[in-house]
Amino acid sequence: MKNRYLPLIASALSILCLIGGCGHDGDEKDNLSTENTTEQSMLSENDSLLNSSIHLLGNNITLPCKFSKFGDIRFDSSVAVVTDDNGLYGAIYNGDYRIGRIIISDYSADDKDINNKMVTYLELKPDFGFDDLDVAYNGFTYKTSKNTLVDSFGKPDEEYDNNVCYHLKNEGYIEFEFTQDFTEIESIKIKAE
Repeated sequence: MKNRYLPLIASALSILCLIGGCGHDGDEKDNLSTENTTEQSMLSENDSLLNSSIHLLGNNITLPCKFSKFGDIRFDSSVAVVTDDNGLYGAIYNGDYRIGRIIISDYSADDKDINNKMVTYLELKPDFGFDDLDVAYNGFTYKTSKNTLVDSFGKPDEEYDNNVCYHLKNEGYIEFEFTQDFTEIESIKIKAE
């Protein structure tokens, strides 16, 4: 018999990871932001390419945006979790396939239609992989290597395990998780305020 609470537990753990942003807890992030102030003032011209926009399934999406901008993507509220700041964190689907998760801000239990609600976080990590998903960030697809991203965007603000993270001007971030050999992207996370 399946444990019906397993998806809720997994969602709660994901939220805890999300709150830290870019893989660090709050104290570490505060220290890193102080250390990165000098680096950020010397960022290359390529840093202007970094933003909270992504091409997904034929739509150009810039976070934050209304959920309706996501087109035919479906949000599964049945196992969604309410965040500490009244957001709603849950899975998004393209047809029958889960392609990632989002956070919808200012959610109320009375909300029946989320199309006009704002999405402030997007995590793309398809269950089936990126092979059949139309997605690109600044023209780069999932087959982009870590070296290519670093050559284009400069030194990451944070780097850990198989992840590189760049801080965005709107106090958000974009994070790329790579396969073990750093030749393909496994997930893309964008957080915008």
